[in-house]
Formats: sequence, C-alpha cells, structure tokens
Amino acid sequence: MTSNTATSNGNGVLRTALVIIALALPSILYWSDRTGFGVILPAIIKSLHLSVAIGAGLATTFALGQVVAAPFSGYVTRRLRGATTILLGVAIFSLFTIATGLSKTSTEIFLSRTITGVGEALFYPVAAALMAGLTLRFRGLANGTANLLQGIGVFTGPVLIAYVFVATHSYVTTLVYLGVVGMIVGLISYILILMSGHSSSFLKQSAKKPSETHGRSYLNRDSVIGLLLMTLIGFIQWPWLVLFSSYLQIVDHLSVTESAAAAGLIGIGFIIGTLGGYIGDTIIDRRLLIALGSVGEAVITLIAFSVHLGFSEAALLTTLFGIFSSSLAFTNSMAISQNSVPQEHIPTITGIILGGYYGAGFLSGFFVGGLIHVIGWAGATAVVVALPAFISVGLSLIIRSDKAVFKDTVNVTQS
Repeated sequence: MTSNTATSNGNGVLRTALVIIALALPSILYWSDRTGFGVILPAIIKSLHLSVAIGAGLATTFALGQVVAAPFSGYVTRRLRGATTILLGVAIFSLFTIATGLSKTSTEIFLSRTITGVGEALFYPVAAALMAGLTLRFRGLANGTANLLQGIGVFTGPVLIAYVFVATHSYVTTLVYLGVVGMIVGLISYILILMSGHSSSFLKQSAKKPSETHGRSYLNRDSVIGLLLMTLIGFIQWPWLVLFSSYLQIVDHLSVTESAAAAGLIGIGFIIGTLGGYIGDTIIDRRLLIALGSVGEAVITLIAFSVHLGFSEAALLTTLFGIFSSSLAFTNSMAISQNSVPQEHIPTITGIILGGYYGAGFLSGFFVGGLIHVIGWAGATAVVVALPAFISVGLSLIIRSDKAVFKDTVNVTQS
C-alpha cells in the first residue's frame, strides 16, 4: 500500500511538472507580445501615419478575437482535448502574429491582430482549467501558478521585444521572429501535455465533489458576479499592460528600453500570484483580497497618469500595480468564480469569465485612445481604469465566500 501510494504521488508530481512546463512556454510567448507590443507601437503609428487613438485601439484589438472565441474554448476542449486545443491556439496566434508584422494598413493589422486573439482564447482558458483541475483545495494557488507563468512573459516580454527591435530597427522583423518562435513553442507544449496524461482527465468529475457546488449550473448568482469582476479587471489591467510603455515614451519621454523595462515590472505581480492565491486559499477570505487589490489599482492609476514620472517612479508604480491587480484581484477573482461551479463546469466558466475579461480589454484601448483627446491621459485612465476598480470593491462584498467549498474535498490527482 505504501509503495503504491508513493508511486501515485510520484506520478502526480511528474504530471504537475509536465503541465506547468507545457503551459509556461506559450504563456511567456503570448505575454511577450501583449505587453511588448506597446514598445513597438510608436514605431507602427509613425510608419503607418496613424493617430494615437487608432494605435491604442490596434494594441488591444486582439481582445476582440478573445471575447468571441473564449466562451467556446470549453466546448472545443471537450471535442479535441487539452493538448490539441492548445496546439491549435498557439499555431493560430503565431501565424497571424507574422501576418500582423507584414500588414501594410491599419485595417490589415486590425484583422490579423484580432485573429491572434482567437489563438490566445484557445490557450489561456484551457491552461487555467488544466491548472485548476490539478487541485480542488488550492485552486487559488493553481490560478496563481498560471498567473506566475504569464508573469514571466509580462516581465521579460517588453525587454526581449525591445532588444530585437533595437537590434533590427524593424517592428516587422520583430513580429515575424515572435511568430516563428511561437510555432516551435506550440509543438513542444503539445508533446509535454500528452506525456503528462492530463490532456482530458481534468474534464472528469472528482471522486468527491464540494457539497456547496453540487448540482449547480455554470451560470449562477456567484459565477455571474465573478464574470462582472473579471470584466472590470479587463478594463483595469489592459491599459497598463498594453499602453503604459507607449505613455512613458510619448508623455514622459523615456527611451524605448527604459519604457520597456519599467512596463515589464508589472510582471512581478503576476509572478507572485501564487502567494496571493495561496493566502486566499488558507489565511484570508479572498473577497477581502479582491477588495484590497481593487483599491490599490485605483489609487496607483490616479497617481501614475497624473504626475511626471522618471524611470524609478514608473518602475515602482508599475510593480505595485502588478501586485495589487494580478496577485490579489485577478488571481482570487478567478478562483472564487471557478469555485462557484462543479468540477466538470470549470472549463466552461473559465472560458466565459475570460471572455468578459478579454472583451473589456478590447474596448479599453479604444476608450482610452478616444478619451485622451478630450480629457487627457489622466482623465481617460481615471474613467476607464480607476472607476471600474472602485466598482469592483462593491462586487467583492456581495459575492459569497468560497470557504465552504473546501469542506470534504480531495486533490483531484489523488482521486
């Protein structure tokens, strides 16, 4: 019995390691583009003679593809399994990233970059469901780990893209390079997930299901509130993720490398998402962490976009925003939403709430870009970023705690 238990535990550890590595590679790839695009955006605006409003919209237009495709990611996964769905998503993203670099007009960039969002929508909801399927008790930690993987890309992406861009003096070459690397990454991830044996097992019901969620639909009071929370976080995060490096160049006159380095520090918050998720699992009611994160997001945004920033100040504020937004608000909003439904509905609800997140991200770029000419950067970000953050505080107070979900649960890998 002891030998069998040890073997089972060993297999579980190996499976978890393979899944994490497989999901880390595409996560780094995606977020290198999402946060790094702002580094090359001024060059694209100049080359194609675009307005800042149009450029800002193009920076986040990938989220349109995400909001359309993400709600269907659970359905696709049930038909193709996790490994194949992720391979398909990375391939779509990579091919149309190359197409974005080769585009000659804003319309072509809009179409190709939108389709890259379809590719990401077939990856991240599946990746989050794969991680959440590894554990019931520590779902916040699982989401935090998925966030950590993205954080590596958020942290390194702007710097890596800035390095390639500065070396080649061409945003076209930079995007083509990213797409080619993506093709290789997708194949490696596909193989690793197949090796883990977790490509479809996470879709199965657990041996013991939390009594609080048993029989509940994937759409219920708490999952809908979770959807609203994630939608607001989309408005809050994406102007920082995609436009902040451009803002530092345009308004504060930082260099390409300085703006990239400062903007990338938001990834620290993603990287320590494991800590925020674990605290929500074990120590503090995660609703309080969501509220605290939301207040922090609002206050830091109001400061960052209203005063002149040098590199040190920009780096500090970006780091703090990442901690409040990703480690506290995002990670725990994901976990509390997933814990509001039974195990078999995790892929579906994950796709739905991320659809709201992506949809808000798509709109945020156009909203900020349009409002800049009317009320400036400070006013635009106050409306699009700070206001939703304060609304999130109220929602965190009315969603029900998921602590009861943890009663009598077991680890799925042991089940």
